[in-house]
Amino acid sequence: MKCKDFEQGIYLYRELSETERNQIDAHTQECAACKELFQLVASASTLVAEVSLVKPEIVNHGRLTSNIMQVIQTESNSVGVFTKFIEEVFVRYAFVAASFGFLILFLAEQQEIKTLSQIHKQMPQSKSVTLNTSALLEDVIKRSETKKSENPVSLYACVKSGDCPNPLSKNLN
Repeated sequence: MKCKDFEQGIYLYRELSETERNQIDAHTQECAACKELFQLVASASTLVAEVSLVKPEIVNHGRLTSNIMQVIQTESNSVGVFTKFIEEVFVRYAFVAASFGFLILFLAEQQEIKTLSQIHKQMPQSKSVTLNTSALLEDVIKRSETKKSENPVSLYACVKSGDCPNPLSKNLN
């Protein structure tokens, strides 16, 4: 194997299995460049581990808090004018416009309901319906026979043309 194949293993040495560590150890015994890289990575890992244990001490807590609060107030003041405009003007007018839109839709639907009820009142009312089932059955039989021919006629085409022998279909015209 080449040195490039071992470089990733050198960086991840602590997370490797025992057999992989043994392979890297054997290679670093033979290769001076990889041995130097291994020592560099080991010293950097040790330094990071030591530094992570050190807890920083804040000398002046009050000054740190004051500086942080000043930065927060400065940022909120610079954004505040535009934010207030959006909140106070744009949002309010948007809600007013949406309310008017819903009101118009509601009124249009109410008008449509009134129109439909007026149409229903104007339609002639029938108190009884008579269905001639024998004529309907004869028509179904005739159409099933015409399906066997080359040009079958659909009920819709028959009613539309007015050529149907069925008395029910004549009433539909």
